Amino acid sequence: MPTSSTGPRAAPTSEADDDAALSRRFPARLNRAVGSTMDRDPEHPIVELGCPPEKIRVHHLGIDLRRFAFVPRRWDRKSPLKVLLCATFTEKKGLPYALEALAKEESLAITLIGDADDSERQQEEKAAILAAIDRYEFGPLVTCTDYLKHAEILKAAYEHHVFVSPSVTARDGDTEGGAPVAVCEFAATGMPIVSTRHCDIRKVVEDGKGAVLAEERDAIGLLQNLACLVYEPALWESLVHTARKRIETHFDAVAQGRALAEIYEGVAAGGRSSRAAG
Repeated sequence: MPTSSTGPRAAPTSEADDDAALSRRFPARLNRAVGSTMDRDPEHPIVELGCPPEKIRVHHLGIDLRRFAFVPRRWDRKSPLKVLLCATFTEKKGLPYALEALAKEESLAITLIGDADDSERQQEEKAAILAAIDRYEFGPLVTCTDYLKHAEILKAAYEHHVFVSPSVTARDGDTEGGAPVAVCEFAATGMPIVSTRHCDIRKVVEDGKGAVLAEERDAIGLLQNLACLVYEPALWESLVHTARKRIETHFDAVAQGRALAEIYEGVAAGGRSSRAAG
């Protein structure tokens, strides 16, 4: 896997200014305005910056569901289970834990899409990922590919059975902030999701209803959840339909755009929108 790509790639998630800087710049505004937070716990960072809790609305980001045909995955057990890993090589993506879990399951075909930029942290994470592939002797069971265009990633998603996305809180505190967009998009396609109880992932795909989730850095928990899918294929139908319905209800970009407009209109009118996002 080269460390750079000539094709387009998704921009890495970046953190906003540090909390102290924000509180110096915006305390009065936060006290006056309605805070519309994107997929964050309303009790967490914006309250600490001085925004009254009663002025906070949580507004979920959405996806264009017209781009994601619902094709419930099925596995006949006569061929390897095709598992997809797809992420930029940062610590918060938790890819070494996914590889540790997958190493304990047989009859898998794993595709890893992603790479690192030239930064020291991402190069360290890339080294840890490649070391895990060697340590667990995956050999030809893992196919690694560089960054791909979104359309190519989506095509790959439809060609795989399960998406594993084991996000964690990094040692420096870096997190997903909300939930990986890939979790929302791939769940919308009818793909079973194995992930973690990290940030807002459980708000996108509910544990035991729309996905199977483990604790952060829990390779055994990830393995057990993957085993549930391997040995209980009847579970797939319920998971994928429940996940799709939740995304249609709470994460449709068109509906969320209208809801956000209502929030802004309420603020402009000097009041609060009566509608809160799921």
